[in-house]
Amino acid sequence: MLFRPVTLRGIADGVVSVAFRRWHEPRVRSGGRQRTSIGVIAFDAVDAVAADELSDADAVAAGFASRNELMAFVDRRDGTIYRIRLRLIGPDPRIALREALPDDGQLREIRSAWIASIARAATGRGRDRCCAPSTTGPAFEPRTWRWTSAGSERPSSSTSASSRSWA
Repeated sequence: MLFRPVTLRGIADGVVSVAFRRWHEPRVRSGGRQRTSIGVIAFDAVDAVAADELSDADAVAAGFASRNELMAFVDRRDGTIYRIRLRLIGPDPRIALREALPDDGQLREIRSAWIASIARAATGRGRDRCCAPSTTGPAFEPRTWRWTSAGSERPSSSTSASSRSWA
């Protein structure tokens, strides 16, 4: 769900507590969350409403000056009008993670897990084909860009480009 910058500032200040969207089906769920530039927003309720149920108070709670301005915003699309009750829960948790660097022990664990995943990929475990040279599985022939059986001969360097098979 996209928000205009002025709406995000209103949510951060506590002035905007509801949003209205016209959709064919709801795009957010009650209990859901969304990361935005101001932090994490929680969706407390998502309810379908009729256009004639909307009031000036609803428009002000959504950050609009009047009901007419709100209706002009939602009438840009067709579908059902949904009222989304929302609130700011707090800052984006990724910011705190960005600030906290791992210590040497954690770096060693990350590095060894990364090396182990590369080793598994190179041996072909967990995959039916691997691009790394292997004597037990298929090998990738870079000159022809085709899968060949392991241990097959590579095209000799004396083979002319016109006689090679480029699949």
